[in-house]
Amino acid sequence: MALFSASAADGFREDLVMQFPASILLARDQSIELDLLQRVEYISESMLGIPYLLNPEGEEEGVDPDPLLRFDRMDCLTYVELVMALSITDSMESTLDVRNELRYLDSEISYQKRKHFMFSQWIPSNLDLGFLSDISSQIGPTYSIERNFKPSIWKYWRGRSKLPLEEYPQGVFQLDVLRVQDAIDNLKKIPSGSLLVVVRDSAAGNPVMVSHVGFVIWKGKKAKIRHATILGKPKSVKEHDLKWYLRHLTTYKWKVAGVAILLPKVPTDQPQTVEEESKIEYKEVNFEDAPPPEASLSQPMEENVDNPGQIQDGNEEENPK
Repeated sequence: MALFSASAADGFREDLVMQFPASILLARDQSIELDLLQRVEYISESMLGIPYLLNPEGEEEGVDPDPLLRFDRMDCLTYVELVMALSITDSMESTLDVRNELRYLDSEISYQKRKHFMFSQWIPSNLDLGFLSDISSQIGPTYSIERNFKPSIWKYWRGRSKLPLEEYPQGVFQLDVLRVQDAIDNLKKIPSGSLLVVVRDSAAGNPVMVSHVGFVIWKGKKAKIRHATILGKPKSVKEHDLKWYLRHLTTYKWKVAGVAILLPKVPTDQPQTVEEESKIEYKEVNFEDAPPPEASLSQPMEENVDNPGQIQDGNEEENPK
């Protein structure tokens, strides 16, 4: 498989490379000859058990002085970004470049350029860059969710604090989603290694549309969601049965509109389809079975990547009473 390559750029952070845990580097090296989605399986597995922390990464200065990259704590989005960057690249230089490209507009590391909002920034930007392919309509029947984000929405949004009004995404944004039951009915069509994005039924004046993201992983005949989550104890990168998780989404007070399925890909000029992906002969990975899901309506229910930390990037949890 042709992987994304890059030469060391100006300002290459060798200190960040030195921080990569040996277990993650081993999974990356051992999977180098595998197809992309198999690499996602192997590399994402190497991070199981890492503790969860909301909004663990920042720009090391300014509005969010948290470390630029962390391996001891993750939220659902930083986990996905790191796994994708490691899976689609062939060198540490390109891994860091791609991670920044996934996370920042124009790869410019600054709070103002961070892709804070999944629905209106992170997803459309990374689709345009070729790191993702939207395959939701190939899984089952979808419907379109569209929002027109005007300055007035951001002006009166209670989460606005750290960015000037003109820095917020504006315009019409759209995403096709599967209703939860349609995702359950077509579970077998969802490729292992794809992203599952939870989209909420937000009111017209609420720009927060996406609450969680994780990887779909097939283990034999069982589909799992592998994600950094607050569900169960301890809060960490873990797995839950995917069918159970999808049914669980229907219990939320903040209604779930549906889920989108996005396929990680190496940027090319040609879109990847489920048909092309299904030609991959998967090598079964010997994962240990995850513990049964532990969650109830009395526990915090989920993360919100769309309304991140200081606004900002990670997963704000819903805690229904």
